[in-house]
Amino acid sequence: TFGLMARDLIANDYKTVTTGEQFIYQITPNVTVGAAWLLGMLTLTGDVDVTKQGRFSDQSVSLQALNLVDDVQFARIGAELDLAKWVQLRAGLQYDIQNELSNSYSAGLGLSPFDVFHFDVAGIYSGENSYGAVAQFGFTF
Repeated sequence: TFGLMARDLIANDYKTVTTGEQFIYQITPNVTVGAAWLLGMLTLTGDVDVTKQGRFSDQSVSLQALNLVDDVQFARIGAELDLAKWVQLRAGLQYDIQNELSNSYSAGLGLSPFDVFHFDVAGIYSGENSYGAVAQFGFTF
């Protein structure tokens, strides 16, 4: 399966204020291409951002000191092992091609008995001070 996705097609700037300084965070269009391969119980995925995204448009000394004047562009890979269509084990990696942000690693577990109830949990690690957790419950009728 192949795909092409475009998001944030209408660019916008947002003014932020912190510690008495004003910064401009920009949202710009982003295009991503991806592919997925289904190999029995195993699904492998990969995608890459075709376009770079600049996050802050101003070049203030404060932003440079915080290392926030950068462009980001990601490549991602993932895998899911579906055991009897009831239990899904997942893992993923997100890599910044521009080498501005740390790699993000994720792992998760999905439970979907009878394909009616869906419960997913995942953990994300992006470096010493960056962790995340996700829990989702769904019901199909």
